[in-house]
Amino acid sequence: MELDPMVIAAVAQEAQAVLRGGRILRVWQPDAWEVALEIRLPRDTRFWVVSTHPVLGRVAVAAHWDRENPRVPPLFCQTLRKHLEGGRVLGCRAAAWQRVVELEVEALDPEGRRVVRRLVAELFGRRGNLALLDAEAGTIIDALHRVEAETRSLLPGEPYRLPATAGFLASGEPTREQLAAFLIASPPQPSDSRAPEQWLRRLFPTFLSPALACELAFRAGLDRSAQEAMRGEGAQPEGGPGDADLPDRLLAAWRDLTAPLRGERPFAPRLLLALPQGSLPQGSRPAAEAPPASGTAPGAPTVPATPAASGRPATSPPRDASPAAAAVGLAAVEMQSLPAECQLPFPTMSQAVLAYFAPRQEAQEREDLRRRLQQIVRAALSRVRRRLEAQTAELSRAQQADRWRLAGETLTANLWRLGNGEAARHRTEITLPAPDGSGTPVTIQLDPSLSLADNARHFFNRYRKEQRALQVKAAQVEKTREELAYLEQLEESIEEAETCQDLKAIEVELEREGVAGYRGTGAAPHAGQADRNKGAGRGGGGTKGVSPAARRNAWRQEGPLPPLRYVTRDGLEVLVGRNNHQNDWLTLRHARPEDLWLHTQKIPGAHVILHCPPGGLEAVPETSLYQAAMVAAYHSRARFSSHVPVDMTARKHVRKPPGARPGMVIYDSQRTLYVTPDESLVLSLRQAADRPEPPAAP
Repeated sequence: MELDPMVIAAVAQEAQAVLRGGRILRVWQPDAWEVALEIRLPRDTRFWVVSTHPVLGRVAVAAHWDRENPRVPPLFCQTLRKHLEGGRVLGCRAAAWQRVVELEVEALDPEGRRVVRRLVAELFGRRGNLALLDAEAGTIIDALHRVEAETRSLLPGEPYRLPATAGFLASGEPTREQLAAFLIASPPQPSDSRAPEQWLRRLFPTFLSPALACELAFRAGLDRSAQEAMRGEGAQPEGGPGDADLPDRLLAAWRDLTAPLRGERPFAPRLLLALPQGSLPQGSRPAAEAPPASGTAPGAPTVPATPAASGRPATSPPRDASPAAAAVGLAAVEMQSLPAECQLPFPTMSQAVLAYFAPRQEAQEREDLRRRLQQIVRAALSRVRRRLEAQTAELSRAQQADRWRLAGETLTANLWRLGNGEAARHRTEITLPAPDGSGTPVTIQLDPSLSLADNARHFFNRYRKEQRALQVKAAQVEKTREELAYLEQLEESIEEAETCQDLKAIEVELEREGVAGYRGTGAAPHAGQADRNKGAGRGGGGTKGVSPAARRNAWRQEGPLPPLRYVTRDGLEVLVGRNNHQNDWLTLRHARPEDLWLHTQKIPGAHVILHCPPGGLEAVPETSLYQAAMVAAYHSRARFSSHVPVDMTARKHVRKPPGARPGMVIYDSQRTLYVTPDESLVLSLRQAADRPEPPAAP
């Protein structure tokens, strides 16, 4: 979602009041889009956070900021540190009618002179950018993404020009005459079910978001009059669709909507929530009069919902069920077209922006980390599969060692007939009867440079060599198969991970187990205030980074998440490991010997423990066994298959071979149950709120 200029102006007004006079202590750039300025105020510290991400682009004043930063800061971050650190914030303002906001800073140049710098954020989705300007010369010092184009370039040394404002706003606020002319020239089309809002967005293309367009149409009554015109109801006057006074109503609605930009009314920050199913927005016609188009109520503000972070179906209910996580949009004014229960007010615009983007940012980071780990594991899987194929071919050749023994025995048994002279030396192939007396012909390929006796000795040497290699190659194949099974289980754990913390635990496992291709995150935790309290100097924090051991310790300090918890219909607890290390802990340390252990048969999946009642396995109802097997099948690669084999056995029959990888165990005395995973049933069993969660794995 792109922030509309109303939201950006509200954030700029807040930054002007809060950040003015603050001192910039540090500049951070955790990724290719986001920059954060740590600003010290008289009583506390704030962060000016700007992101030009194509989907998560935003700007806000934050009280806390804890993103991880690269060990070596990017070039643009170094430039910002050179020009802005130690500077004083002079003010913040938003460009009129545009998605552009700038922070003005007074700093010292290398010669000690006071200069003014401007950090300009352009929040245009895929064309979003961040530029550092020399305010006196009006030139660009550097840009986050350097752009060279004929129309407008963002390159060091080039003069900076604001993007052109399209529509009537290019010459300031619209007039009645302009609106009337536009109504005649571009009326809504009857074939367009969302003509009012799309038509208004053509009128104000750089200003109106979908939500603001619907709100403007609602306040002007344009949605109702346009719908009547499209249905052929009423007369079509000359002044535009609907009625002759529509330009006046549209202009009045525009001035009322944008009143906060002129200081006539304060901003009213809020999150927009989805309409309850079956309800209509305020002022909409009943369905009998105006049937919704494509399932949408007429006149309803259409705010684009945030798409799912990945194409995978949800493996569990969402962990964050707060209204902010379910919000579908942002607004800086009260939305008259929505009922009050669909609007969640906030004290400041920045708080609303941060609340809206926090779960989306987490989802984005989670899926980015998931994709990166999947690339690493899949590359390792490809290498191991190729190695297994080569080793299997070598083992197959070694298993055919008897052919060398047969060739040597056959040749030796017939040397008395063939002789060993020069005539026999130059042969390349010979066919002789088998030495077992069966008379079966045996064709032998000879080395013409050797005598027949030397060829026989060569065959016996090859036989002994292949016999010695047979055991070694069989052990290699077995080891490679174990590694392949481990990587497949690791791939399944990555796919199953629900949170960033789950994925970070897998990342630590990749580093600890030395999975080929892993190079680490190259990131260091944000130091910020905590490091300064410990006496860290200017060079501390994200510039130096941390060692892999320190990153593992930081993950341990955060604390691993507990196993996934389910409760069967009979009230028995079922625990599911989140990753290989937790599988080991859950099976070998947490579970009791009489508990039931479940795992899909020869299919990568999680370890599942069913806590048995005091009576042991005999006291477990068959329905609980079936539901636990359903959970095990669901948390495996076969979650979308049918008749999935699930092995179950007492925990005391499960053991870990010496030197085995995390999550790898062997078991016996198992019973196999075939189930077809039912997502609705599995999710209904996940109800951990009524009981305390089990202790977290160390």
